[in-house]
Amino acid sequence: MFDNVGSKVKTLAKVLCWIGIIASVISGLSVWFGGYSNYSSYGGGTFWIGLITVAVGCFASWLGSLATYAIGEAAEFAEMNNAKLNELTEAVKELKQSGLQNTKTSNSSANQTPPAKTYSSNHTGSTWRCPKCGCTNDLTSTYCKDCGTYR
Repeated sequence: MFDNVGSKVKTLAKVLCWIGIIASVISGLSVWFGGYSNYSSYGGGTFWIGLITVAVGCFASWLGSLATYAIGEAAEFAEMNNAKLNELTEAVKELKQSGLQNTKTSNSSANQTPPAKTYSSNHTGSTWRCPKCGCTNDLTSTYCKDCGTYR
């Protein structure tokens, strides 16, 4: 029901525009042909009132539908941006995960011991700063949360 909301709103705007235009034309024709009998068709007021009814009604219908159509466009644009954002988020997660795994596999061999912990200028309070990327990490973490470098 809520899939492709933007295209549904745009279709609704088109339908409402045509309904308004048809109603305006019918109203104008009814004024023309159902007008006062003492006025002539083209010289009296009924012709001009009918013409104004058609023109103003069509314009108002188009203008109202234009605003609704713009809302549909905005909804489609938001849906597209949301989908792209989700793709980017997944790609970043995969990159971080693969970077972390590559660092773990390169640092951990069967007979290799991890390097000695040094807290020189990288350690302040309850955090440590990664020497490779500069990211601030929790003191409890062994690897950098951004690049996966062993502290």
